[in-house]
Amino acid sequence: MIKKQKFDNFKFKKFHVSYNIQELDKIKPLPNDCNVIVKINLPYCLHIPNGDCYGITLKQGEPMVLASFYKHWTDKAKDSDNTDLQLEDGIQFLGKNEITPDSFPTSRKSPILEIEGKNIEKVCDISGYFRYSEIHLIFKSEYNGDPKSDEASFQKELEDIFELSEKVIDRILDTYRYITREEYIQSLGYIDITEIYFQNINYGLYFSYGWGFGIEAAKMNRAKIETKEIAKMLGSGFLPPTHEILWLNAEWAYLRKQFRVAMMESALSMEVLLEKALTRLFKKQGKTPEEITSLLSKEYNWKTEKRLSDVLLQATGNNSLKKDNLVLWEDWKKDANKKRNDVLHKNYDIKANEIDKVMKIYSDIIEYLETILRANPK
Repeated sequence: MIKKQKFDNFKFKKFHVSYNIQELDKIKPLPNDCNVIVKINLPYCLHIPNGDCYGITLKQGEPMVLASFYKHWTDKAKDSDNTDLQLEDGIQFLGKNEITPDSFPTSRKSPILEIEGKNIEKVCDISGYFRYSEIHLIFKSEYNGDPKSDEASFQKELEDIFELSEKVIDRILDTYRYITREEYIQSLGYIDITEIYFQNINYGLYFSYGWGFGIEAAKMNRAKIETKEIAKMLGSGFLPPTHEILWLNAEWAYLRKQFRVAMMESALSMEVLLEKALTRLFKKQGKTPEEITSLLSKEYNWKTEKRLSDVLLQATGNNSLKKDNLVLWEDWKKDANKKRNDVLHKNYDIKANEIDKVMKIYSDIIEYLETILRANPK
């Protein structure tokens, strides 16, 4: 029998310790009447000159947040050059590159690259292996209480700071990615804040970092029912359904707080399943692939609204979302579909509470379509 440990399932996010600065006369005031500085480490290296400071406006009318950028070498590249030149219309590379590779046969005990070097970086690095960026966010807070005697209000202030910092970092990453076309840089869904200091009350916090979404008890294995199914599918040549992969993409985007991506992936997941259902149903009616393609593309039949109502009714003879579940139909039409179009055509920045509702609507429609497919096997 396996002995039960003290923690058989636990999860940590982060912890912190507080501090005060004794020699206040040596502290340089923050610019623009700001009183809070937040230090954040990224798993990416943004190739922005050290010390560059940009003003960031999340929405017109909101206070600007200042962001200062710094690049750091890790111990894997500890003797690398800190020269920081910049060309007007090109990329400057460091010279005198060195690399110390693994020995062969490799003695590596980790899937992570185990090499050291000088003036080098991993291509498409999402872990900050040789080099990473640190960003300092500076802004003004109205908080002026005592963190120790009023823990509730201070905790609320910390939550607001984390939320603001996440939004600013995501905006930085999206903008950097858009301009540089470095596609591997994506929103994180979490940020590794290392320090927060309130200059107006001389109170700071050091945070643990590098935990990503958190740390939990290590799993032994997935359930046997799952591994049996994996083995069966792998042996049969089974290809996971496209709409399922799209839905998992949507959920992963949601966890990283890429809500616009989650919106489009969840909508596309439903649309792909809808076409699959219509194709199977019309095929069972004896229609040829050419006839099905023509039917689904003629007039307005390509529109999702038309497919969920008239075309689905034509394919089943009795069922359509509008007929079977009017409430879900109206929710999709007035909320989910409208948000989808706003994101797609108007660059709408969908909010967390909105995406929750939208994804629930799409999930319910997918369940409805899967019910129809189960009733009409191949």
